[in-house]
Amino acid sequence: MIDKSGGYGSITAPSFKEWHCAFAGQAEGPYGEDQLRKMAQSGKLTDQTLVWNPEPGNAERGWVMARDTELAALFIQNIPLSPAFPSIPELSPQVSATGAYAAEAWRAPSPGFERQTHARQHKSGESVATLKPRFFALLIDSLISSIMALAVMIVCVGLFSLLPYLFSMLGLYYEASFYTIVMYHAVPVAGIFVASLINIAFIYRRGQTWGKKIIGLRITSASGRKRSFLRNTVLRSLIKILLSVPPLVAIDLCFLLLRKDGRTLHDLIGGTVVINER
Repeated sequence: MIDKSGGYGSITAPSFKEWHCAFAGQAEGPYGEDQLRKMAQSGKLTDQTLVWNPEPGNAERGWVMARDTELAALFIQNIPLSPAFPSIPELSPQVSATGAYAAEAWRAPSPGFERQTHARQHKSGESVATLKPRFFALLIDSLISSIMALAVMIVCVGLFSLLPYLFSMLGLYYEASFYTIVMYHAVPVAGIFVASLINIAFIYRRGQTWGKKIIGLRITSASGRKRSFLRNTVLRSLIKILLSVPPLVAIDLCFLLLRKDGRTLHDLIGGTVVINER
């Protein structure tokens, strides 16, 4: 009738005897079925209350928890207690049939509950961005960044092309090698640098690049807190640029494919996760 593992087994309308109950270390009773039922509904009698019945078969066991006796039926809703009594009505949120667990069952959420739930949603398969949308967002970002870098390079080339004339007007010696170094090294670096600064500014303000905004992705802190400028934005962007080198991009891709939370290597270092907004 009662599951030996401690749970409540299948109980069919038991007929209660009179039981003695221990409250605050004092034995009280005996109580009949009607009294036991009312005490269980009020919360005074719980499934962990020590009870004892002097009749043969129970007296030898001594004091035991109510859940280990036929009284366990008192703590199960919608099960008839006896043919003479109606079913226990549904309880309000403020009342628990077990009494002992009422405070625990209705305890207010902890202050970090919302943040922890938010973080768990980021780690779920439904909200974390997968490879396909991130790949298309990367293509769009690469195209836009290339256009921005090219525009900066054209401006720089126009400015540096005036250097020979400026040197000649000032009567200064002009090194052709210097012009070559500037045109083939400094100009591309300047283009990439300016394009990266623009992307960093967008990520910090909106949590998105142009590509991620178009695809419907957003970069957020993995901890659920507000994104930090240094780690979540600058460090993440710098690591991503370094990992754009062909041999290293494969490592970054492996992290995305193998990790359940869908985070790349630059996400892990930067403390971020990319989620779907749509």
